[in-house]
Amino acid sequence: MTRFVDPHQTSLIELAQRLRRQGRQRMLEPGERLFTEGSNDRGIAVVVSGELSVTIETATGEIEVGRCRPGEIIGELASIEMRVRTATVTAVGDTTVAEVEADRFQDCLADHPEAVPALVAAARQRIDVLSLAEIAADQYGTAAPGIVPRLLELAELIHLDAGATLFDEGAPADAVYVVVAGRLVVSSDRSPTGAARREIGRGETVGELAVLDSGVRTATVRAGRDTTLARIELGSFRSLVVGHPELALEMARTVVRRANGSPSDAVHRARSVAVVVTAPVDPESLVGPMRAESSRHGHSIWLSSEVIDGALDTPGSAQARGDSLAAARLAQFLHQRDSTGDHIVYWADREPTSWSEHAVRMADCVVFISSAEPGPDERDLINRFLAAGSKGNDRPWLAVLEEANAATPGCTAKLPLRDRFSEVHHLRRGDAMDLARLTRLGIGVGTGLVLGGGGARGFAHLGVIRAMRERGMEIDRIGGTSMGSIMGALAALHADDDELLATARRQFQQLFDYTVPLVSLVKAKRITRKLDAVFGGIDIEDLWIPLYCMSTNLTLGRPEVHRRGDLVSAIRASIAIPGVLPPVPRDGELLVDGGVLNNLPVDVMRADPSIGRVVAVDVTPPTGPRARGDYGMHVSGWRALAAVAGRKRSPYPTVGSVLMRSMIAGSEQTRSACLADGMIDLYLNIHITGVGLLEFDKLDQVVEDGYRSAAPQIEEWLHRSRQTSEAICHESRSSSQLKGNIDG
Repeated sequence: MTRFVDPHQTSLIELAQRLRRQGRQRMLEPGERLFTEGSNDRGIAVVVSGELSVTIETATGEIEVGRCRPGEIIGELASIEMRVRTATVTAVGDTTVAEVEADRFQDCLADHPEAVPALVAAARQRIDVLSLAEIAADQYGTAAPGIVPRLLELAELIHLDAGATLFDEGAPADAVYVVVAGRLVVSSDRSPTGAARREIGRGETVGELAVLDSGVRTATVRAGRDTTLARIELGSFRSLVVGHPELALEMARTVVRRANGSPSDAVHRARSVAVVVTAPVDPESLVGPMRAESSRHGHSIWLSSEVIDGALDTPGSAQARGDSLAAARLAQFLHQRDSTGDHIVYWADREPTSWSEHAVRMADCVVFISSAEPGPDERDLINRFLAAGSKGNDRPWLAVLEEANAATPGCTAKLPLRDRFSEVHHLRRGDAMDLARLTRLGIGVGTGLVLGGGGARGFAHLGVIRAMRERGMEIDRIGGTSMGSIMGALAALHADDDELLATARRQFQQLFDYTVPLVSLVKAKRITRKLDAVFGGIDIEDLWIPLYCMSTNLTLGRPEVHRRGDLVSAIRASIAIPGVLPPVPRDGELLVDGGVLNNLPVDVMRADPSIGRVVAVDVTPPTGPRARGDYGMHVSGWRALAAVAGRKRSPYPTVGSVLMRSMIAGSEQTRSACLADGMIDLYLNIHITGVGLLEFDKLDQVVEDGYRSAAPQIEEWLHRSRQTSEAICHESRSSSQLKGNIDG
C-alpha cells in the first residue's frame, strides 16, 4: 500500500521516538479501532508493534487506503488542523501503540520545530492519498474496493509548480496522471481550429490515450497553478486495466466525453480566484453579491484571513510564516480546501500581508478591484500587491469601479498600470449584475455568446439576445465575426433591448455609397461614419461586457482576434467583405472580413478558461445559392438589369450571395470541427429565409424571426441544464458534508 510517512526521515524518526517515550501504551486486539472517521478527538499515536489499517467510508462501502507500521505516527492531521478524523484506523492483528494527548503533541512540536516541515509534508501526502482514494471511489463505484488499494500502491504523488510543464506535445508517452489538486492546462498546435486549449481539474485524468496507443503525446500539458498529481507508470496502469476491466470502461468514457466536449465538464472544473480590493470602498458591498453568486454554481469555499482565524480558532493563523506549527496548520488547512469544493474564492487583506500573498499565489485567477482614477497611494498599493504576489505566469485582471449612472465605461487605455493586467472589466458601483458577471468569469463558469456573420441575417442576433435576457440567461463574454461583431458590440454596450434595437435602426439606414469597383463595390465612408456615431472614441475594452471580434489578416493568411484597441477599426475590419467593402490597413497589412477563416469563432471562446458554457448563434443558411436555370458559361449584365427593373426573377445568382457564400466556405470546416469537438453547449442555428446579404431594410422582420426561432430552443436547453445542475449540486453538497469541509 502507499505509505503515508517515510520512516527513514531522520527528523520524523526522532520525533516518533520522543512521542513514544511520552505516550501511554495501549494494546489493540485484531479489528479494534484506534480512531473513527468523523470523530472529534485530537490525540495522536505512534505504532510500537503490529500494523494498523486505514480506511475511509464511501458511497459503496469501506475502502482501505493504507497501512501504518512500527515507527509511524498516525492521527496528526486532526491534531495539527484541529479538525475531525478523516479516516478510520483499525488494528490488523495484535498491535501496540503509544497514545499521546493533543496538548503534549503540540508542546513536543513547539520544542522541536525542526521536525515540523517533515511532519507537514507527510501529513500533506496523507491528505493527497485520501483525496486520490475518494476520487477513485467516486469514479469506479462498486468496483472501487478492489481497484483503489492497487491504484494507491502503484501511484506516485508528484507536485508541479504553477507554469511548469508536465509533458510536451510529441514527447514519448510513459505514464497516466490523475489530478489530485490544482489545475492543468492542455494545448495543442495541431488543432484544425487553431485554438485547442482546455483545462483539467481535480479528479480528471490526463494521458489516458497513452494506454491505448503507446506513441507520443498529442498535446502539451502544463500546470495552471500549483498542482498535485498521481503518476501511474504506463506498464503498471495497463496491468491494472487488465485486472480490472471497469478501468477500461471508465477510460473509454473519458475519451468519448472529451471528444464530445460534455458541457458538464465545466461544472466539475475546480477553479479558484483571488480578489484584491484597492479602491476605497466598503468590502462588504462587494463580498455579499460576489459570495451569493459563487454559491449559485456549486460548493463554494470562501476564505479570508478572518474566516481562517475563526476556523483554526487562533487569531493570526492566516498570517503564519516559516516553519512554525502555526504555518503548518495553515498549510494543511489551505491544502485540504484546495483539494475539495467546486471553486474557492480567496479574499485578500487590504494590504499585501502574508495572507494576501498566499491568496494571490494559490489562485487560478487574480482580480484587482480599483478606482476608475486611482491616486498615487492606490497606485502604490497596487504595485506592492503585484510585487508580493508575482508568480511569473498569467497577468491578473483589473476591475474598475465606475460611477453608478455611467452610460459608458471610462477610457481603459488611459488607466495607469493598464499594461500590468491581462484584461480590464468595468463595474458600476452598486450594480449586483456587474459583480455577478465578474464572479462567474473569475470562477470559470461564465457564459460566452458567439455571434456569427451573415449580412442582414445577422439582425437575428438581436432577437436571440432578447430571448436570452428575458429567460434569465447571463451573457458574460461576447465574441463576433462580421455582422456578429456589430451586434455583439451593441449588446456589450447597451443592457436595454429597446435601446439596443433603436440604435441598430439608426445605424443601418442609407449605408451604401457605391463607387467604381476597382477596389470594392462600396466606398465604406458612410458605414464608417455610422460606426463612429455609435462607437467613436471607444476602446474594445470600454464596454460593460467583455468583447472580442474576428477579422482575417489577408497579408499573412491568418485569423486575427481583436481584444484591445479602437473599437471602430476592429469592427470595420471584421465586416470588410472582400469585393464589397475595402480592406482595412494596419501596420502595412490588410484586414478583411473575419468570416473568410472563422465565421463562428467558438474555438476562441472555448479556449478561454473563464468560460464554462458557450452559446453560438449561426445565421448562415445551410446551403449556398442555387442555379435558377442553365444560363451557360457567360452572363448578360443587361439581361440581369432588365430582370431587376421589371421585377422579374433573374436566372443569375446575385453578386452578393456569391461573394458571401464564397467568403465563408473556407470557414465551414472550422465550424464543423467545433461542432464535432463539442465546443458548443447551445448551438442556435437561426435559418432566416427571403433575406438577402445587404437587405438591411428588413431589420425588424429579421429580429422578430430570430426571437421566435431562438426562444423555444433556449427554453428546452435551460430545462435540461437545470436538471443536470441540480443533480450535480446535490452530489457536490452531499460529498462536501461527508468530508466535513468548511464553507467560510
